[in-house]
Amino acid sequence: MGTTPTPDIAKPAPSDLSKVRWWRSSGIRLTLASLAILLVFALALGFNSSRLIRAALDRDLRQQTAQMSRLINLTIAPYAGEGRLELLQDYLRELLAESDSESGLTYLVVIGPKGEAIVSAGHVPRAPLPAATADIERAVQEGVMHVRQPILLAANEVGTLQYGLGVGGFKQLVNGLLRDGLLILTLSFVLAAAFFGLTGFRLSRRLSRLVRAAQAIAGGDYSRHVNERGRDEYAQLAASFNTMAGAIDERIDALERSQREVRELNETLEQRVASRTQELAERNAELSETIETLNHTRQRLVRTEKLAGLGKVVVGVAHELNTPIGNAKVLASALEDRTGQMRHALDSGIRRSELSDYLEATEESARQLVGNLERAAALVVRFRDTAADRREGERRRFDVAELLRDCAVLARIRAERQDVQTEVRVAGPIEVDSYPALWERMLLNCLANCYQHAFAAREGGNIVITADADAVRMTIRIRDDGVGISGENLERIFDPFFTTALGQGGSGLGLHAVYNIVTGVLDGDVAVTSEPGHGTTLTIELPRTTPE
Repeated sequence: MGTTPTPDIAKPAPSDLSKVRWWRSSGIRLTLASLAILLVFALALGFNSSRLIRAALDRDLRQQTAQMSRLINLTIAPYAGEGRLELLQDYLRELLAESDSESGLTYLVVIGPKGEAIVSAGHVPRAPLPAATADIERAVQEGVMHVRQPILLAANEVGTLQYGLGVGGFKQLVNGLLRDGLLILTLSFVLAAAFFGLTGFRLSRRLSRLVRAAQAIAGGDYSRHVNERGRDEYAQLAASFNTMAGAIDERIDALERSQREVRELNETLEQRVASRTQELAERNAELSETIETLNHTRQRLVRTEKLAGLGKVVVGVAHELNTPIGNAKVLASALEDRTGQMRHALDSGIRRSELSDYLEATEESARQLVGNLERAAALVVRFRDTAADRREGERRRFDVAELLRDCAVLARIRAERQDVQTEVRVAGPIEVDSYPALWERMLLNCLANCYQHAFAAREGGNIVITADADAVRMTIRIRDDGVGISGENLERIFDPFFTTALGQGGSGLGLHAVYNIVTGVLDGDVAVTSEPGHGTTLTIELPRTTPE
């Protein structure tokens, strides 16, 4: 016998994965994502800073305009109430001439109730005068904030005071703040980009080491390890990778050892197979001899059991037939003797009374003789009924539910027990393909056994017959609430000639006939369960189609 060599462990080819493109690198992606988040944060910070600066500028300008308005009112109010504002003309011109245009007054105009300019100084815009500034941001862009408010003139007339306040200094301050903030954000962004770029580069390089180590292991270098420096997640990953590589190396070694052992076993396989084959042949020979011996033993046991059963049946038949035949023989012998006596009496003369006595005795003897012969004939019929034969009736399809109801009525009539209630519980029609005559004889024997034994020592009772079926088999249960059966009798209930009603009309062949019909012809099973004092249940399981 040839052996099949076990192939060596195939070394996997090294991975030909191309180098990862820079834009696909995890480090680059992490860096770009971090920078994008930082850029969003910077934009949000710049927007918030600009909003805060504008709010502070608005608050300061409004405070300054309020202070300037109070100062101008205090200055011109006495002159305006007396109607001598022209006295302030030269003073206002000198004041505005010396004022800083970037942060002080740029012009001042007092307008009468009819819209005429009463006093003006500084760089007054051309008519019409601009409206009061409502947008601080626009005022900063133009460099001048226009302020307009009412003023009380002579004779309680109401005029208008309008002046321009230079905000160029605020514009320079705001621009400086924005420039410094932008510079800080730019430097922060550059430093963050450098930090994240360096971090991503280190991460990519460390991952590349893991990739190269994995490719080396895939190529067969199971001793490849990765540097485990550090205490971060990468160090843990590297340690796990090294542990995995060591475990793979150990398992490969174990597998190689197993292959060597398999090759060694294959080399001696032919010798071991031959030895095992010879051993099996010897055992097969011994087994064949044992089987042959068992077959002979089984055949002898079957013959012995058949002979024992036949002897039991013969003894039972002889016992049952001996009484009626013996009685008939005695009656016939007595009748023969009486007839001889009558013949001698005829020769010497016979009286009428003697003839009458002879005829009465002869009539009674003939009646008893016929009764015993009929009893013997009935026993022969019962013996014949215990041997079920398919030829007794035709095979056809019939409804078991209808048959159960008919048998229940017929058995009650035969038993003449109107005090026993028999109930048939079947959900619907159950069709079977079998021999209805055998089914009827089986069911009548079962019910006759119930009437004769379950209710022999009591009046009244109940018998419930149920049937259920599936597509293949069906089950019939006959339950009674009678006296029940003792344990020692329950084991012999199907034996021929076993009866507890000996001398009361029982022959011990009814349930034996049921057993033969169910198991011998109908290919089913029958069982009895009982508890003394609580009734008996007879269960019959049969196929819905009787085998041929």
